[in-house]
Amino acid sequence: MAHGALTLYVKNPGHRADEILSHTATELGLEGALSPADDGFVRVGLTGNYAASRDELERALQTSGPDWHQHVQLSSPRAE
Repeated sequence: MAHGALTLYVKNPGHRADEILSHTATELGLEGALSPADDGFVRVGLTGNYAASRDELERALQTSGPDWHQHVQLSSPRAE
């Protein structure tokens, strides 16, 4: 199984971005919150197929509301 990370970037920090990250973590069944680092990036660990993991993450973001892309950007992966 492949291991790596998908990266989110919080481009509009604030309450709504926090709601989106919290919702996304819940939808993905992650323990704990997704929190941005000082630089605004949020690392979301993954195991398995990159494309399927990215699709799952994007679906979770989409269910947080139609404005998610105004606050959070789904970026490229970083390998571990």
